[in-house]
Amino acid sequence: MLYRRALGAPFDDLPAALRHFHMTQAEHRFRGHVDVTQGNGAARLAVRLAGFPVGAGEMPLTLRLRRDGAREVWERCFDGHVARSVQWLWRPGIIAERVGPVTLLMRPAVAEGVLRMPVVGMLGAGIRLPARGLLKGGGVERVGPTGAIQFDVTATAPILGHLIRYRGDLTPDG
Repeated sequence: MLYRRALGAPFDDLPAALRHFHMTQAEHRFRGHVDVTQGNGAARLAVRLAGFPVGAGEMPLTLRLRRDGAREVWERCFDGHVARSVQWLWRPGIIAERVGPVTLLMRPAVAEGVLRMPVVGMLGAGIRLPARGLLKGGGVERVGPTGAIQFDVTATAPILGHLIRYRGDLTPDG
């Protein structure tokens, strides 16, 4: 239960659907849709190197979350294209997520039932990089009016500009 460990007591302030989403004991599966936008040229190459699809637009999305010891493996299937990442507790209050060749460091926080995960650092080849100069972004999760998990993930880079934004909703599969 990575997010409970990272957030501590504020984890209990999340709506029940978000708590369930982040309480992976073994494996959870979700299904929904996503709208993907990407930058051009070098930005698309960077997104591809991180393992995300080059395609854009609205498409189906499935998500498989599974525990692997103290880590969580996230498999996002964007209309047939699988993007995998691994998350773990990097240090108290900070979740690391390995995405392609880099590791993003996120500081999750809860406010008014919304989970925000801004990127606060990066690692490349195990070396801490200045995230503020290289990447801006993060994710936001909330529960929508139908009970679905709504998410919005963005990433931009100073030289490349808009890298990717994907937003949509997920419900438990099965």
